[in-house]
Amino acid sequence: MLINIKKRHWAILAAIIFGMPILFMSLDAICTPYSGEVCHQWLAFQWETVLAGVFGLMGGFFVLSSAHQEIETMNRHQADKASQPLEITLDVTRSVRQSLTDIADIMLKSDIAMWENNSGAQKMSEREETIVVGTALFGRRMEHLEKLLDCHGATSFNFETYTNINQAIKLANAVKIGGQNGKTKRLIEVGEELTKQIQLAVGYCERAELALCDQIKTVRKRYGVDD
Repeated sequence: MLINIKKRHWAILAAIIFGMPILFMSLDAICTPYSGEVCHQWLAFQWETVLAGVFGLMGGFFVLSSAHQEIETMNRHQADKASQPLEITLDVTRSVRQSLTDIADIMLKSDIAMWENNSGAQKMSEREETIVVGTALFGRRMEHLEKLLDCHGATSFNFETYTNINQAIKLANAVKIGGQNGKTKRLIEVGEELTKQIQLAVGYCERAELALCDQIKTVRKRYGVDD
């Protein structure tokens, strides 16, 4: 919409530029046969000189406008380049957070089922499988963030972003599988601990997202880009 408005303004300006000499020459042609005071004053008016000065000023304006547009485009390109690692990390962090939230919901449902029916080989087997799968998914999701942290952490992330992502990764690395020994109580404890770790990781991801959003705004503002 903004581009269309700018184009319309340029079209009107171009019409004025080309129309003014035609209008003035027409007035010259009309006034030439007459000797009235108004026509005499008009014919004495050096409109060619005035228009030449106006067109010179407009030419300078066009040059400045083009230079400003070029600088704005260059700044936007630099802002996009500088913020690209942050925006990629933000998208991945959001995706990981949503995935972890889903895993935590599954673990909570498994916790409830285990408390309601804390006996039976089938229930214990299902619980153990849920823990193993949940732990594996937790680790794989955090591997995506770990790769981004290794690649961009030292060069692109601020302290808050780096710290929150790193803390979430540490939670996944600290999770241990095993030691259940087929005991119901142990399965419940391990599952609850895993759920707690995942929920904590979700919180760190949320804080990392906020930090990334603020950092992206700061980077783009530095280059004079507000959107």
